[in-house]
Amino acid sequence: MEKAIKAVLVLTGVPFGRTHDLVELGYREEEAGSDLPFAIDRLIRQNPHAVVFRYGEPAVDLLEPEEADEVVASVTDSGDARIRGMADRESGSG
Repeated sequence: MEKAIKAVLVLTGVPFGRTHDLVELGYREEEAGSDLPFAIDRLIRQNPHAVVFRYGEPAVDLLEPEEADEVVASVTDSGDARIRGMADRESGSG
């Protein structure tokens, strides 16, 4: 999911630096004016999988597997749609 968010940020020209923090990346996308395909509060609950287990930050109430699957699917689907849209615009077919 981190890579999908970063891909959208790169495509939209939003700088993000070196981070695994999904919440920070989500806020960067939101600040850039993108319509997020997920709620930031869901990223807060998903973030430990990207950050806590690497850096030992305090634990939060984790998402259940089904809810995590929904968040990941919404991020990747949205990223795919944005990439296709940009490719269509560049090729003149959109």
